[in-house]
Amino acid sequence: MNVWFRVFYILVALLPAMLHAHTSATSDDITRGLAWLSSQQQADGSFRSNIMAATDWQASTEALQAFASAGQLDHLNTQTLATYLASLNATETELLSRRISANLRLSQPFADDLATLALRQNSDGGFGDENGFDSSVYDTLFALQVLVNNSQNNQQQIYYALEYLKSQQQADGSFLLEENLGSTALTAQTLVSVRPYLFRFDVGSMMSKAQSYLLTQLNSQNSAESWDTALGLLAITPLTTDPALYQAALDRLLSSQLPDGSWSQDIYSTALAVKALQQLKDTDRITDPAQSSLTGVVLSQSTLQPMANVRVTLTGRNISVLSSSDGHFSMTNIQPGDFALTYESDGYYPATQSGKLNEGQRVDLGSVVLTPRPDTGVIRGQITDASSADPLPGVQVTLSGESSGSTSTDAEGYFHLVSTPGEITLTASLTNYFSASGNATLQAGTELEFSPALHSTETEPPGPHVEVTGLIVDKSTMQPIEGALISINQNSFTTHSTADGRFTMTNVPTGALHIQVNAQGYASVKAKVLAAQGGAIDVGVLMLQADIPTTFTDLQGQITDADSQQGIPYSQLQITQLDQTQEAEPQVIVVTTDAQGFYQINDVGFLAMELFAQADGFHSQVQTLKLNEHRRFTQDITLTPFSAGGITIPSLATDDSTYGAYRPVNLTATLLNNGDAARRVQLRLDIRDSNNDIIQQIFIGTDVDASGAPLPVTLLPGVPVDVSGQWFTGISPAADYQLTLSVFDAMNGQILAEKLRYISIESEQYIESSDLLASPRISKVGASETLSLAVRIRYTGNTEATYALNYALLDPNDQPLLQRSESLDLKPGDTTRLIQLPSEPLLFSQSGRFLLQAEIENQSLSINPVWITVAPATRIEISQELTPAEILPGDDRLLNVEILLQGVEQP
Repeated sequence: MNVWFRVFYILVALLPAMLHAHTSATSDDITRGLAWLSSQQQADGSFRSNIMAATDWQASTEALQAFASAGQLDHLNTQTLATYLASLNATETELLSRRISANLRLSQPFADDLATLALRQNSDGGFGDENGFDSSVYDTLFALQVLVNNSQNNQQQIYYALEYLKSQQQADGSFLLEENLGSTALTAQTLVSVRPYLFRFDVGSMMSKAQSYLLTQLNSQNSAESWDTALGLLAITPLTTDPALYQAALDRLLSSQLPDGSWSQDIYSTALAVKALQQLKDTDRITDPAQSSLTGVVLSQSTLQPMANVRVTLTGRNISVLSSSDGHFSMTNIQPGDFALTYESDGYYPATQSGKLNEGQRVDLGSVVLTPRPDTGVIRGQITDASSADPLPGVQVTLSGESSGSTSTDAEGYFHLVSTPGEITLTASLTNYFSASGNATLQAGTELEFSPALHSTETEPPGPHVEVTGLIVDKSTMQPIEGALISINQNSFTTHSTADGRFTMTNVPTGALHIQVNAQGYASVKAKVLAAQGGAIDVGVLMLQADIPTTFTDLQGQITDADSQQGIPYSQLQITQLDQTQEAEPQVIVVTTDAQGFYQINDVGFLAMELFAQADGFHSQVQTLKLNEHRRFTQDITLTPFSAGGITIPSLATDDSTYGAYRPVNLTATLLNNGDAARRVQLRLDIRDSNNDIIQQIFIGTDVDASGAPLPVTLLPGVPVDVSGQWFTGISPAADYQLTLSVFDAMNGQILAEKLRYISIESEQYIESSDLLASPRISKVGASETLSLAVRIRYTGNTEATYALNYALLDPNDQPLLQRSESLDLKPGDTTRLIQLPSEPLLFSQSGRFLLQAEIENQSLSINPVWITVAPATRIEISQELTPAEILPGDDRLLNVEILLQGVEQP
């Protein structure tokens, strides 16, 4: 889901060189480079050397920028340099742009050059080399470097120039130089020129593609020129959250610096290298070296069962740990080098191991077996509370009989006693608890388990019998075994383990119990325990070894965020074989974690491997793992969130995890400045689809300017700031989407922090409303009409859908005049769509109101009906009335004449 996908397989070949290279830029590298540059300035102010990879004016302007980036302009004769630049008569767009930028540094006038440069923009938005020349990416990127200095007054010119660059970008993210193959240098220069416009124009997708291309090229071009590598680093380091992605290129650049401080004794190469190193030096990045560790499990030779409280000591390192209840132990933060381990437990012969530990290496020592001494017996166990099953510290365990002694349980309830063989009595006592005791015969060179669960005196006293519990697991996987047969004292008592591997037996008499466990496909195991009167007994974990030898390793685990302890979704893990022969190619396995950060790799055929974990917004992690036997192994990896300048994103959340179409996704985040000075930052939210393509970018903040654009956010030291934003899902298809919040320095565009959040969009089909349309709406009896019908649909789904529209026209007696069914094919984006239905020829034979009604099958949507009025056939009858009816001769009167027209329906 990120740039890493496109460069991952190239990094496979380069990984061995990258994993152990932690070289970084130093002040000495930069100082020596600047000193050599200073010695190359000529009397006329220009910079020249015997070897020149660029023109004098290109080299001279880059040298000026190098000194300016390091804040050491006082080391130059700036006046003579300004005079030299003013004397140049060439009119190339690149020269004009470089001279304008230089004069800005040198406080020299540049208005004439700026006016000339403005004339170079063509109708396609790009800039040409001179007036009337065709546009080119090369000239356009240099023009953009100048226009940024007054972007408010040049917005239209900038917009069209950026649109021109977008049109020239290739599918792989590159830009072509003179219609040849994609050019690393040109793509890098374009990315540098576009970066200042990140928060003012829509350039994020173009930049992301260019960054991906450059990462691929930088890690595959081992023989690239120094200036080419430096240009690539200048472009990508401010935008990349994982330094491991460009570490190989950085190492290559540093190693190519000559003893005199130069790169290839060339001014242009040296100036670009100094700028690249200074940019890295100015970025306060956190390194996260992988920690080395040792792990293993301690077993008893007599039972092959785990041993708790075995002291494991790293000789000469002042590191000592105790094995846990399942016999496992782990040592972390170990310095690399030779190591020697000692395993000690009373009643057993000590064991030793030695080896070599590399940086970032995790060595699994496998099973370490301790042999009981032949002249003594060992009594050990864990004492717990019968009600809560919590361990009981401070329990007095007393041994009497042919041997005597006592000890107390530790904080985890464990104890350990060594005794001469013979008849013994063991008693466990603790204030406010009923004591538990039992008799047994202790044999030389064997172990006796004594793990009673004590009952509080506030409860009923325990009965004469005990309850025996335990857990059966696979030795290799530590997974529970269901259906194992557990028998006590030669099948006097039997039961089977449940799905979680546990078993329980009740009403077992006290005394020495001989337990045997059998399961299909496993070797049986035996254990001897003492069931004490007055307590239940937990025999703990019993491990079974599979009969079939394991020839492959299954790896599983989770990649997690060091801050939140949550899994990192869709992070990447590469497993590289280390124990191959010199002639053979190492096997490489690449996997992506699931939505919770878990991974699983089955049937790994090698024991020594290198694990490289990476995720957007995190420092990558490298670990070396060595196993002494094939088995299932759990390897969790923690990644540290990327942070520069002390800026972090402690939290990023959405109001839901799953959304439908046309839904708002409300996002909230907290920003924190852990540095000493206030920072002004800008925030960008990228929404990427399942193809890792940016489908939308949203700029967010706490305040906006007059145009509604978010303003930079001020982060005071130690003061958290909450921000919020919103994305509208619209017609985005059903899939998982990555929301990436990036924090940039408002001054230089350097990425400071990044955090990801994943959401899912579900497939949704929804008709919001529907209207029927008909024409004509008025007719008369006997008229033959062509009825035009249509339906207007408001569809807010994110997938194609087909519905059946059933409609009918009913006469005044509710009898159907026509009945039809039509298919409605809808697509995402049909928010308002007019669908014409077949026209219908009709003869209206009666008057009245005709009802046109419709429904969409299997939808509860109500569609308003349409009425068509049909008037009856009529004749007109005329009557008139004259008032007054008579007028006398010579009389002058006003006459009132009324004419009445009446429509009469024809029979």
